[in-house]
Amino acid sequence: MSATDEVRSGPHECPFEEDYYAWVAGGTAYLRGYRVDATCGDCGSQLDVRFGEHTFIFSCPECVVWSDDPVTESSRATALGWRVSMTNSTDLTTWSVYLTGEPVEIEQVPHG
Repeated sequence: MSATDEVRSGPHECPFEEDYYAWVAGGTAYLRGYRVDATCGDCGSQLDVRFGEHTFIFSCPECVVWSDDPVTESSRATALGWRVSMTNSTDLTTWSVYLTGEPVEIEQVPHG
């Protein structure tokens, strides 16, 4: 079995006491027990991931975006990031995805 096949095998068991449908463990996101592989569309780096309430927060360790800071009237660099807010559903139309604060659309692809 290749490493890719092993990663895609599943579902993996939730490592927490409560049986969550989505979680982050060991720096990897899981949805319904299946690993979520996320890479940056710009540079191809594996995305870092954190978990909030019903939300995966992905950020690229390599790419940054510049944004204006209205308080200091200067610009600052922040990691290029994606926020994926999920309902307890596989229907992607009920999910909300944000890239640097702006809503974007997502689509399902094979194996993910």
